[in-house]
Amino acid sequence: IIIDHHHRSSPSIIIIGHHHRSSSSSSIIDHHHHPQLTRTDAASSSMTIRVIFGTQPLKSRVSCVDDALVASAEEAARRLAAQGGEELAASLSMRDFVKQAGNDTAAAVAGVTTLVVATTTTRQGDAPDNAMRFVRKLTLLERKREKKGDAAGPPPFQNLRYCVVGVDDPDSDYCNQTAKTVHRLLEALGARPIMDARLLAGTNGASEADSAALRASLEQWQRDVVAKAAMTADGGSDAKERDEKNDKEVH
Repeated sequence: IIIDHHHRSSPSIIIIGHHHRSSSSSSIIDHHHHPQLTRTDAASSSMTIRVIFGTQPLKSRVSCVDDALVASAEEAARRLAAQGGEELAASLSMRDFVKQAGNDTAAAVAGVTTLVVATTTTRQGDAPDNAMRFVRKLTLLERKREKKGDAAGPPPFQNLRYCVVGVDDPDSDYCNQTAKTVHRLLEALGARPIMDARLLAGTNGASEADSAALRASLEQWQRDVVAKAAMTADGGSDAKERDEKNDKEVH
């Protein structure tokens, strides 16, 4: 875990990751080194990208955080659709994402090639109401595989690529807990991250400067998601090698 400590007046950024980057690397990438996915490329790649989010109920929202996260998820979906030529609906809550698959979380995830997750955490440390079923199902899938041991077979999400962004109050004891949990569970179930999880902090009633800094961080995340999704459009080993090559060029 790499923690970038900032003064409390600006959103802190925590980057977690378990793959090829060194402990000193940043998840910010140089977009000049990353090809954009054209509509022709997208048609041949058969990519299915979904952007899903989890937020606290309206009555208990940390408005600066939840509203910014939902807006960012919607914008990420728009940018991915524009770059990848995907027939993407607007971003969905995790609850609606699962509901569209008959409340079968495993089937919902199996139906996509790239999953982009944006989430907050309640002040009690739980997943938000509209993300709880999704997180619980992933947890159950992991436990079942652990019980089966060697007999569990191949991981269920081995063909999935994903990324996670979390935004929470830095003063909370559970800041970004849901984002960390989803990142860990998806990886444990065989999915491969297309980039490090991006964990951001923002507070309710923040100053205009703090809110602007949070929006800027989320906009950078959106650009990174689009670039990484374009790079990994083929989903195979060539994409992984290209990812590693580009990281070496940047770092």
